Amino acid sequence: MLSVQLAECNSTFPSDTRDLILHLIASHHGHARPFAPVVIDEDPPDVSVGDVSITGMERKETPPHRLDSGIAERFWMLTHRFGWWGLAYLEGLLRLADGQASADEDAGIYEVARRYENTPLPEQTEVTS
Repeated sequence: MLSVQLAECNSTFPSDTRDLILHLIASHHGHARPFAPVVIDEDPPDVSVGDVSITGMERKETPPHRLDSGIAERFWMLTHRFGWWGLAYLEGLLRLADGQASADEDAGIYEVARRYENTPLPEQTEVTS
């Protein structure tokens, strides 16, 4: 659930999809339907990813499993918006896409793409008939 805490600090999400994005991050591994699992961490470390940071004290004071974390409210609001099956469908799409991306990475597909990432395209030749 650290991912959700970091994502909540990110202000670049579009306002109309922010709640959905945060829910999909939280529910990605089967949680946040509607509650986050209780995980007691007496000494959480500070975490930074790119330009987003969260201190250990912030993590300890506002753990995702607290009833007032907003996770359960977000779940119910999105269930009302998309319906039971609609929200589950969106969660399933993300899980399937993640599984496919992991399989592609295991198969080395991303390595091939990275190899050609900065390769210039061949010159275009004009075909006339």
